[in-house]
Amino acid sequence: LVASIQVYGGNLIKEGDWIELKNLDIDGEVLEVGLHRVKVKAWDNSITTFPTSKLLELTFKNWRNMTESGGRRIKRNIIIKTSSIRFADNEFLKKISAIKLLKSYVADKTNEIEKENNISNNKNNIQRKLTNVGCFRIYIKKYLENNKNINKKMTLMVRQKPLNQYGLPLEIYAFTSNTNWQDYENIQSDIFDHILASTKLFELSVYQSPSSYDLNNFMKELKS
Repeated sequence: LVASIQVYGGNLIKEGDWIELKNLDIDGEVLEVGLHRVKVKAWDNSITTFPTSKLLELTFKNWRNMTESGGRRIKRNIIIKTSSIRFADNEFLKKISAIKLLKSYVADKTNEIEKENNISNNKNNIQRKLTNVGCFRIYIKKYLENNKNINKKMTLMVRQKPLNQYGLPLEIYAFTSNTNWQDYENIQSDIFDHILASTKLFELSVYQSPSSYDLNNFMKELKS
């Protein structure tokens, strides 16, 4: 009884909420919040019932605020092979300048770097240059900023994470403007379809553990 009063009074959960209670392996939609029990429908349509007091004894996650906020987070990275990272030459810059999202960025950044290099030449001869991975990072950010399915009022960034044994992780951190689960997954998939396909434009390679097929081809090349 006390637990029920606290749950109701604190507005901890209500019908229609999506909750996760890992200790009891519960993940689904709240169907009923009763005096002594809570009923939850999992995503496989199975029903779980547990004592209301468990909500005070155990830690649980309520996704209600995510739904009400109007944005659902994307936090995923791709790993770039460090061997494919290089300085951008004139031919490369000319190629990516043809991309509408990068045209003004490349022009402005090139002018900025040229001015700095002219000054540094008189001092310590240190030259700045654009890189293909840096241009790719900016491209992803601008692509997200121009994507109608991304919530522009929430945090949006593309950042490098610490280098590891696999390569350089680039993390996409943004929020979709649609919180529906199915729509969210479709939006996220479309975004990463585009990002992965775009790596070749920037002459970058994505890390993938070699398969037996890759190893066999490598051995054939060695023998030949």
